[in-house]
Amino acid sequence: MTLTGTQTFSPAIKSASNYMRWVADAFAPHAHGRMQEVGIEHGEYREYWREIGTYAGIDHDAVCIDSARSKYPADRYDVVDITDPLSVDSIRDEGLDSICFVNVFEHIEQDEVAIAALFDALKTGGHMIIWVPGMRVLYNALGRLAGHERRYTRASLRSVLPPGCVIKALHYVKPIGGFGWFAQKLRSIDSLADERVGSRIRFFDKHCVPLSRAMTPLTRSIFGQSVFGVIQKP
Repeated sequence: MTLTGTQTFSPAIKSASNYMRWVADAFAPHAHGRMQEVGIEHGEYREYWREIGTYAGIDHDAVCIDSARSKYPADRYDVVDITDPLSVDSIRDEGLDSICFVNVFEHIEQDEVAIAALFDALKTGGHMIIWVPGMRVLYNALGRLAGHERRYTRASLRSVLPPGCVIKALHYVKPIGGFGWFAQKLRSIDSLADERVGSRIRFFDKHCVPLSRAMTPLTRSIFGQSVFGVIQKP
């Protein structure tokens, strides 16, 4: 069964403001003009992207879209399945300057096909910005509960990027989170809504994100809980 919407993340992530600011700040230098967030999930990144061009968001989960529409009525939100070629055609027709993905492609079996189709929706010079779970060795029960098909290395993400794209960035982030995620392999959790998951997210956000963010320039080539990538359409 394919998981969607709130099934794929812990409720506590919506309050992880330091983490979300880190993600938003990483995306900001590359996002501009007509911007599409793909896979909005809880919808909270919009709050951090108020100064970036013209925003629109899509997700294949109607509950997530309805929630975002209620919170941000001035923005455009649509239910779109990016694994459906006809749905992707509707995006391609708009011509986008930037497309943003925060923890999306790990849920998709044919990730390379989806990336190529969405890359085609960019204007010449446009950017695709990607944040995905990193390091295969970190795959654990929480990943299975979230419906993850895989975790990525820099090499494996590079291998599914469209031929001819210009790689502007491709490196690991969140080194401290990586150690915490590895430790989670030793614990038994059967629900993302488990308060133990929420308490760890809150602890990491408050105490570890600032240090992890500072360490990332030193560890970006070798280790991290996530992989960050930016590609440009020539």
